[in-house]
Amino acid sequence: MKKSVSAPSAKGRGERRLTQLASLLRAEVGAQISRGVELPHGVIATVSRVSVAPDFRTAEVAWSVLPFARAAEVLTILNQARRAVQVGMNQKLKLHHVPTFTFTLDERPERAGRIEALLDSLPEVR
Repeated sequence: MKKSVSAPSAKGRGERRLTQLASLLRAEVGAQISRGVELPHGVIATVSRVSVAPDFRTAEVAWSVLPFARAAEVLTILNQARRAVQVGMNQKLKLHHVPTFTFTLDERPERAGRIEALLDSLPEVR
């Protein structure tokens, strides 16, 4: 009895495309922001992750901001630049449809810092 070999499932191909598009968007959005948006002095903002919806219509771009105390200010600046970034992406990328972006704040680094501080404050157990 012969075993049949099947092509990758449509679901697998779709997931791979989502991952590839998220990676491309992460690099391009970061590049567009670094070239076209002036952030306050002493602030660093990086794209920490991009999540693309299964229908490829929307993408959430999460930002890490240092110092975290200025994150709301930076997110406001990024949201003001969102339309210009969207237009730039539409012109640069050769896609049928470039996802519409929403910018969010990635609070994972801040939470990790708080957890680390808590762990450091615990008495050492021998």
